[in-house]
Amino acid sequence: MIFVSSTSTGPIPTGTAAAIGGIQPPNIERTSDPDRPYSVNGDKFTDIEDAVDRACSIQHNACADAINNGALSDAEISDCDNQLKVCVAAT
Repeated sequence: MIFVSSTSTGPIPTGTAAAIGGIQPPNIERTSDPDRPYSVNGDKFTDIEDAVDRACSIQHNACADAINNGALSDAEISDCDNQLKVCVAAT
């Protein structure tokens, strides 16, 4: 699940206490650009849905990478896939 704040300044907190392996999605931040008001890891987006999609995808990729490189042995890629679905649906 991803939590999005409606505050007008500062980072929008993302993530969940139950993130697989403790791997959280990056924060979604507000920008000063009125045409692209959301940012994830420096990439700007026109709407919150696209920003959430990116943050959730980054989390998914980090989860899968951790499983593939052996850093996370108590989960499967399908767990990362399910977490991605929940993350994106939380918007």
